[in-house]
Amino acid sequence: MDPTLEYLRSSFFKIVLKDPNGKDNSNAGGDSPQEKPEFYVHKKLLASLSPELDKHVNNDMKEGLKGVIELSEVDEPTIKAFLEWAYTKDYATPLPDTASALLRHSKVYVLADRFNTPILKDC
Repeated sequence: MDPTLEYLRSSFFKIVLKDPNGKDNSNAGGDSPQEKPEFYVHKKLLASLSPELDKHVNNDMKEGLKGVIELSEVDEPTIKAFLEWAYTKDYATPLPDTASALLRHSKVYVLADRFNTPILKDC
């Protein structure tokens, strides 16, 4: 079977972005709760990206059992770029050759390093 189809047939794994200061965002300064950004990725695809990610996805601890990882030091544009790369092996940057693009690449590189994803670091 085509590995891509195998990935797409797998269940989803949820990535939740937490407040980097560890604060509870459930009611930050208003009447309506501030929701934590959530992203979904196919479990087998995420696990295939690196041995480190495989350990997070396929373990008998909280992350593996619940199918959720919480990240507090990653912003939305960075995780979106990471997930875009996971599916397409490329990601968009704002205005190439600008400080904004360099910052995006730097943040993606740090995330790739954290999860030991050398192929992404080499992009």
